[in-house]
Amino acid sequence: MTGCWGCPGRCESKPVPRDNAAPAGRRVVARSAHLARRSVLGAGLAASLGDGPAPTERTYMIASADGSIGFAVDYLGLFVSRGSFRRFAVRLTLDRKDPAQTRLVVAVDADSVRMVWREGAAMMRSSDFFDAGRYPAIRFTSTTVTPETAGTFEVRGVVTIRGVARPLVLRGRLRKLRPGTTRRPTTAEFVATGSLRRSDFGMQADQMIISDTVTLDVTVRVALPGLTPGG
Repeated sequence: MTGCWGCPGRCESKPVPRDNAAPAGRRVVARSAHLARRSVLGAGLAASLGDGPAPTERTYMIASADGSIGFAVDYLGLFVSRGSFRRFAVRLTLDRKDPAQTRLVVAVDADSVRMVWREGAAMMRSSDFFDAGRYPAIRFTSTTVTPETAGTFEVRGVVTIRGVARPLVLRGRLRKLRPGTTRRPTTAEFVATGSLRRSDFGMQADQMIISDTVTLDVTVRVALPGLTPGG
């Protein structure tokens, strides 16, 4: 089989003051945003949900409309070909007292793979790659989540593709925090990156053309009801 994970000719080239006079209202909003961000950053991945009767753990279900899962490979060492998935679901469990107990489960519909051109998507669904007819689901389950510096974390887990399970490490960070109001909850956007070798999952086709290393990028947005700016 010839061709890349996207298509030749359409692949993407490799990339080589504080205003002290601000009105009081603006300073209050800015201060609230700073405190909310510090609350999330200080806990790493797990947001502080404040005191009160709320349980220590809280689980969030994230649909594909609230994020993206993408991948990329090198093509002939000259170009980058990218793809993504239209359908996936994420279950994120946060522990406000113990961020290391955070758990993550991701289920991806392999048949929903999307490329720049239709033939590329069909190729990815074929038995040479995801073999979506036999293995319709791609799954990732975390085993450990380790908060590192403020707002960054490491996720270790197991990814299963084509029925083959292999370890996977993701490096994540908090990219955006939108403080809540009385009408909407605080919203956090997390991003994570990693890489794997497609040959580890039996995807051997076109190794002279397409790189064995596949880079991954994940973005999820989650509403955090009950997040208290003071943490």
